Amino acid sequence: RPWGFDIREVTRRAEVVVWHASADRDAPADPWRRDDVDLRLRSGADHVPDAVLWQQVLEWASQKLAGSPA
Repeated sequence: RPWGFDIREVTRRAEVVVWHASADRDAPADPWRRDDVDLRLRSGADHVPDAVLWQQVLEWASQKLAGSPA
């Protein structure tokens, strides 16, 4: 179903990083397969985020806040 916005409007204004589970049957990764999106596929994971995913997201965010490249 449509999101109600154009992803290009977001990627023009901000860096977009998407962590996506390779086994997710609820939300396909295809909309995120773009040159202007950093798609990070997690092998074998499903739709429900786990502690490993949250750790990766928080590490990325804290590096960004500290001014380090993530």
